[in-house]
Amino acid sequence: MTFEKLRDLFLAFPGVEESTSYRTPAFKVRKKLLARLHQKEPAVVLKVDSIDEQEALIEMSPSVFYITDHYEGYPWVLARMSKLKVGQARPIIEAAWRAEASQKQIAELDG
Repeated sequence: MTFEKLRDLFLAFPGVEESTSYRTPAFKVRKKLLARLHQKEPAVVLKVDSIDEQEALIEMSPSVFYITDHYEGYPWVLARMSKLKVGQARPIIEAAWRAEASQKQIAELDG
């Protein structure tokens, strides 16, 4: 996945803004971090619902999803940009967005 495609996925959700985190491009809604590019690895750091979801993603697709020691015990997962597909990313992005978006923003998306 390219960064441009990742940006398009995030910015399709109401209220998402491109920002920075750790001096890397990031996406936030209501000033809450949803994802950012990793500062050293060719990966995106994605917010997930839980450690269980993190572990399930890694187990299902270890060539795509992984964590470093820094993220152990936290609801974040890294995804290799070169292997990440839109169909894998979109549900993760939407779930993170729904957890942080306002009711008005959710209603805007749901129509």
